Amino acid sequence: RALDAIATTIEALKRQMLRLSFVDPATMLANQHRLALEIDSALQSRTGGMVAVISFERLPKLLQTLTPDAASELIRAI
Repeated sequence: RALDAIATTIEALKRQMLRLSFVDPATMLANQHRLALEIDSALQSRTGGMVAVISFERLPKLLQTLTPDAASELIRAI
């Protein structure tokens, strides 16, 4: 039973590490590494796609006025 519990914990930690390596925990959006993998995959499969780069000059100032939860929600919405 103890070994099963340890194995279960290890598997849960592996999943968490994998998720954190590909997803920003604050926004739950793909991080830079995952974005690069997705772009490479789309290029190799020739399925097409689009990448948009948007600059929000006043975003840092706006985020300072919000609570952390509201700021995270705003970033997810963007």
